[in-house]
Amino acid sequence: KSSEGGNDDDGQSPSSAPPKPHEVNFEKLRTSDLPYQKNDELMSHDAAVLALAVSRDGTMLASACAHGTISVWRLETGRLLRRIERAHGGSSAKDGAAVTCLEFSPDSSRVLSGGHDATVREHGLLSSRMMKQFVGHASYVNCASYVALPDFLSNDDEADAVDDPLSKD
Repeated sequence: KSSEGGNDDDGQSPSSAPPKPHEVNFEKLRTSDLPYQKNDELMSHDAAVLALAVSRDGTMLASACAHGTISVWRLETGRLLRRIERAHGGSSAKDGAAVTCLEFSPDSSRVLSGGHDATVREHGLLSSRMMKQFVGHASYVNCASYVALPDFLSNDDEADAVDDPLSKD
């Protein structure tokens, strides 16, 4: 990007108000770009952070750690919105299994996670509770994602059969 009007090379004036999360250039984020960072109020976990996800509207950050905790933060303020302890099962009563991947649902009302307990779980952010669990993996789950289904795979009462283009001559 070229700089305009005396702004820094990231296109933001150093004297202007803090940028909104959707305006932040995450590739050039500095430790003083957001108000809570200037006061050394950092978003953190008690164990190593293994996964991060940003909501589609850019307002929230989900982070997950080796102790099985998922935290959801408001990016603009650094405020903790939700903390889900032991989001994945573990062998000890204190710690859960490590959470290795995260993704927000398209409407940002849920978060999908995978972990060292060989499960994928969906957590509602309103209740902070597990809504669904997907089991059957032989080992750790390192990637989980929401996928939009094509119209021909949707659960439509009017569609009794899938029109297979390969079955036609």
